Amino acid sequence: MDKLNVISLLVQAGNAFRKGEPMKGAILIGAATIAPKNRKLSYLVQGVVTADNIRKRFK
Repeated sequence: MDKLNVISLLVQAGNAFRKGEPMKGAILIGAATIAPKNRKLSYLVQGVVTADNIRKRFK
């Protein structure tokens, strides 16, 4: 399960860089680096990024 989470975070980071959002991409890469050691923190970061995406969509 940890490998899937890391892969998901890296794919999301790649999409963020592709869309021109380098800060979001860097945050997701950071979350991917800590994911194997602290799964809850990486899920928290991923949730915050998702909440920000939803907030921007409904703005």
